[in-house]
This record gives sequence, C-alpha cells and structure tokens, in this order.
Amino acid sequence: MENLDLKPFLGHLSSAVGHLVINAFSTIVSQGEILRILNESPVQQPQEVAERIEMLIRTALEASLITRRLIELSHDWTSVDVDQPGSPVAEIHLDQLVSEFVNAEKAELGPSASWILNLAPIPPIRGQVEPLLTMFRQFVHNAVESFPMGVGTITISSLTVPRNWLVVEIRDDGCGMNAEVMEHALEPFYSTKPNHLGIGLAIARGIWRRHRGTMSVESQPGQGTTVRLSAAASAIA
Repeated sequence: MENLDLKPFLGHLSSAVGHLVINAFSTIVSQGEILRILNESPVQQPQEVAERIEMLIRTALEASLITRRLIELSHDWTSVDVDQPGSPVAEIHLDQLVSEFVNAEKAELGPSASWILNLAPIPPIRGQVEPLLTMFRQFVHNAVESFPMGVGTITISSLTVPRNWLVVEIRDDGCGMNAEVMEHALEPFYSTKPNHLGIGLAIARGIWRRHRGTMSVESQPGQGTTVRLSAAASAIA
C-alpha cells in the first residue's frame, strides 16, 4: 500500500464509523427521552437530574449532527461515480489478476499455505488494479492468520453466473468464526487479535463497493471462512 492513495479508504472508514456512532447516539437520545418522560411523572425528580437529562439529549443531538457532516464529507471520497486517484481505470479480468497476484506474492504472503486456484475465465470489470490487489492481500492475510500453526489451504475460484455477473470466492480452512465474531467482522476497529486495528475487512469491502460489487462472508468455527465477491461485468469503478 506504499504508493496507494489512502483517501478513498479513509473516507469509507469515516462513513462506516459515522453510521455506528449515529446509531449509538440514537440510543442515547431515546433513553434520554424516556428519562425525561419519567421525570415529568407525578413523582418528581430533583431539578439537577432534569438538567442533566436535557444536557444528555442536547449533547447527543449535537454530536450526531457533527457525525453526519463527517459522512457527507466522506461521500466525495467513496462515490462510485467518481474515478479515484491512483492507478488508472481499466478493464480488468479478475481471474487473470488473481493468478498473477498469487504467483508473484504467495511465497511472501502465505509461505506455509497450500494454494488451489479454480479460475474459470470471467468477463472483465472496469476498475483499478492497485486497490484490488490491496483487497486480495487483505483476504490472504486474514486466511493465513486463521490457520492453526500457520499451515492451511487457500482456495480461490472464479465463475460467471446468470445475467453476466461474475463471482470470485476466497476460501480458507482455518479456524473460522463463531456467530458473535461474524456479527461484527465487517465493523471497522473490531478485532479479536491483539495489536490489530480491525480495519482490514472494512477497507476490503470499501474497495469492492467502489467497484460496484457486493461482498458476503460465510464462516463456521473449525470449518474455515469463505469470502464471496460478486459484481456485474464491466461495472464502472
């Protein structure tokens, strides 16, 4: 990522974090409203409590407004209708890109991994090579880190489905994730690993969303994880 413009990814993170914070503030406001109603009941509360309730609601609403402005600011960075700076936009065959990526970097990224490539030819999409390579690196890092003792298998497949949609799947046979971890896996700054920021999957999803794609994750404890990327052929990044 040394030569990659981070602005689009920071924009995505700002947007994702903003939505999470807004949800938290909504909870604060709703609870504050309930407290205010209770305060107006026949059993009156001390004036200090009433003033603190008003301050709670006012502060939460003001913080929510600031966060919404942060999301609006990030729209210029995350818009799929605007070419992002960095590598040029071109037609990319993901099956070829993945094959070249694995051959060039598997010794460094997954030296103890076994690789299975089931790469059928698929239609191209319009996109940027460097961000897509960053995305695939993140998936491989996650897979390798999930392997017991660092040893496991990474399987990458590509296929075309009806209506000229393409699919790329990255599957590992690592430790997998339980339901609780899966619920938060795509949230920025969530990680079960010490000294990890927990932004990798959020960045990867942001990159794929900028390529007008959808991403899903399936996982079971002890049965590995599968990341499924879908996109319409020739989508404009």
